[in-house]
This record gives sequence, structure tokens and C-alpha cells, in this order.
Amino acid sequence: MTICINKDFIFSGSYDGIIKKWNKKLELLHSWQAHDIVVYSMVCDDNDRLFSSSTEGEIKEWDFNGEFRQMTILQTPVTSKTADVKALVLKNGLLYGGDDGGNLVEWDQNFKVNKHKFTYNAIWSLAASPDGKFVLTVRDNDVMINDICKWNISWIFVIFKPFLLTAVGNTRKEFAQTVAVESVLQGRAPVVIDAQNIACPERAGLNISVYAYQKGFPLKGTLKDGHDMIITALLQSPDCIISAGWDHKIIYWDIGTMEKKKEFICETYINTLCWYDTSKKQVLAGGKNGYLTIVQF
Repeated sequence: MTICINKDFIFSGSYDGIIKKWNKKLELLHSWQAHDIVVYSMVCDDNDRLFSSSTEGEIKEWDFNGEFRQMTILQTPVTSKTADVKALVLKNGLLYGGDDGGNLVEWDQNFKVNKHKFTYNAIWSLAASPDGKFVLTVRDNDVMINDICKWNISWIFVIFKPFLLTAVGNTRKEFAQTVAVESVLQGRAPVVIDAQNIACPERAGLNISVYAYQKGFPLKGTLKDGHDMIITALLQSPDCIISAGWDHKIIYWDIGTMEKKKEFICETYINTLCWYDTSKKQVLAGGKNGYLTIVQF
């Protein structure tokens, strides 16, 4: 399951390709067949825009103010017929998508596309910094911090052992947007970032590494001894991190002390989290078989 929330509604997407629209009381308002099969990721904003991703490089935009109708189909430059778009981020009016072919693609508000092609590994998770400078991508056991730069050259090669990254520009005279790898952190999906911190599970998936969002991205500490099984979802605010996983746990961590403060046990495993009300520390969690719940910390 994947979920997203805006000021008025909650949306959930499932493995059968169906998207459901809920009110803030978790009362079902509408549902529709958005994709043939699994909905991997969804993002929405307060301007009645909803994006969902699925297989074969497909991303759809929906207008949910009234009749549900398919507005736009975007395609990532897939490298095979089975490439899946497993991660979406909507930040500062820009939509980012990452697929199984290793493509990081950016669309502006007019759907002008900027393609950033990497030559290895699928993209499992995406996050964008609040200042719009960095896009974080997770490939296997590395978190890549990608600097979104503007150059008027055609190719940039960044060597980072043992991989060769190729950031693609173009040969047009106007400035082309491309990517330089600023840093690589050890970790796995999911990854989150705010104005102070970057957080992701360690490679084993049980503890959480917290890095400072500043030059060099130094490690601030590790959140540990909380989960017994793989961590599958993260949320953060300036003073806390919320984690969930296969062990049915949702854990509230204090960033200042790097300690576990509260724990909630769900009926099933959780694979997605979003803030229901940040000021009240209320979290919306989604999991197996359409499970949805609101947790108060």
C-alpha cells in the first residue's frame, strides 16, 4: 500500500491498481481503477493534483476536484518493458520519478522533462531537500545525494568506486539540467530529509542512521534497539523521527536524545507513513490488505 494526504483528503493505492479517496475521518468517498496492477507510489498537493505510478514507466496525473478523470500520462525513459516507477516526490512544484531502469526524471509544472540517467541499479526511494538543491536516491545499499546543477555541457562523468555514474545533459545552447553526485551514504530505503537531518535505515535494515544536513553530511547518531524486523517506512519532523516495519511496530524517536520514546503495535505490518497532523504528532499509517489507522504519539 501507498498513501498520501493533502489539506482535505487522504488517498490510498494498493496492489490491485485501485486508488481510494477518504475524508479525514477515514470514511471512503470514492475509488477507481487507476492502473492495471500495483500502485507503487503516490504524491499530492493542495492544488487538487494527484500523481500515481505503476509499471512500464507509467505515471498518471488525476484531477480529484469533482469527476475523476485521467489528466496526463507521463513516461520515464524505461530501459525495459518491465521497468517500474517505484518512487515519486513532489517538491517546490517539481515532480521527480525514479524507475527500475535507474532513471531519475524531473518534470516542471508544464511537464517539461529533464532526464537524469544513471547506469546501474533500480531507484527504490526518493527524497528532495527543502531548498531544492539535492535529490536523494536509494539504490540497493547506498543513498546517493545528488546535486541538481545547471551546466551547458553535454556529459558529466562522476567516478565513485566501484561504480561509474553518468549524469546526462544535452548539447543544446541553453543551460541543461544535470546531476552531480555530492556524497554517498551507507543505507537502504526509505530515505527522508528536512532542513536539519537526513535519515535512512542502516544496511541491515533494523537501525536508523541520522545525518546532519550540512556540508559533509556528518553522522549525528544512530536510532537503535527498536525494531526486530526490517524498517519499511520513515517520517520526520525537526524534533522526531517515526519509523515502521515488518514487526508491526510504529516507533517515535526523539532526535535530541536519539532515544525511543513511544511505541505502537499495529494489527499488521506497516509499509507507508505520512503526517496526519504534525502539530499534534498524529501519524497516518498504512499496511497489509488496505489497513489504515491514525496513531497519536
